[in-house]
Amino acid sequence: MALKKSELYSSLWASCDELRGGMDASQYKDYVLVLLFVKYVSDKAASQKGYLLDVPKGGSFADMVALRGDKEIGDKMNKIIARLAEANDLKGVIDVADFNDADKLGNQPQRFLISSEVKCAHFHETEVAKPIPSYQVYKGTVFALVDQAVDFVMSKINLSVGTRAAGPQAPVAYEIPREVVAEAIVNAVAHRDYTSRGSVQVMLFTDRLEVWNPGGLPSSLTLAMLRVAHGSVPGNPLLAEPLYLTKYIERMGTGTRDMIRRCHEAGLPEPVFALSDGFVITLRRRAGQVPGEVTPPVAPPVTGEVTGEVTGEVTGEVTG
Repeated sequence: MALKKSELYSSLWASCDELRGGMDASQYKDYVLVLLFVKYVSDKAASQKGYLLDVPKGGSFADMVALRGDKEIGDKMNKIIARLAEANDLKGVIDVADFNDADKLGNQPQRFLISSEVKCAHFHETEVAKPIPSYQVYKGTVFALVDQAVDFVMSKINLSVGTRAAGPQAPVAYEIPREVVAEAIVNAVAHRDYTSRGSVQVMLFTDRLEVWNPGGLPSSLTLAMLRVAHGSVPGNPLLAEPLYLTKYIERMGTGTRDMIRRCHEAGLPEPVFALSDGFVITLRRRAGQVPGEVTPPVAPPVTGEVTGEVTGEVTGEVTG
């Protein structure tokens, strides 16, 4: 049966309303209608010679589409609309909505989802124990959550620095590859259950890294299937899309197998995937190294050198 125009419009607006989140409907329409207008006039100008509106270079809907994956997309969207407005004496008409407005467009999602944060903790033993030597709670967009949590872990684990024998740049290698750490954290943020009051937890111990999220596996997947080729089944499709466009994920179901492969290449045990009161990924650290050490030295001793070590957590005190 043919779809009625009214049914199509109703479906489109329902989709827009779902994407609106916590933004007031009266403000959200300013964004949606501007995008529809730019799309409409861009198509008309491309298909009709001498169309009554001018679509300048860098002021079309195609220019907007080209921004997919650009982290400065908001600011650049404003510039595209500004060019179109200026070319057609529409300033103050179509350029009212700010596509770079962090408050309206989700820079602080914790206002609506309080538990959509990442808690990071660093322990000097193999079990959870108080006091916690280093503890951070990160808030912000999904991109900020992932980036900050990854940086937290990478700043705590061991880093080996090689020599300059093969060139002017000394090679460096973390005990756990950064790509593996990032994949574990992205997986937790992207697939967690956002209806839960729990938060993603990243816990670094002397022997392992654990990344826990309040979620589970889709009914079509099992723990064993994570180790072989399997399809992509995003738990939060609307969240997976921007993560894909910014190249944080691939949406091909390859993430867990990439982690396994990279751990093999680094000489580490395979990641452990488990279900308990949530989903947890455990990454084993390299045994036999003192936490915080950097080996070996990059350069030979220098006459009059100043030596010292920074160990443990940063407390504001300089010792040596």
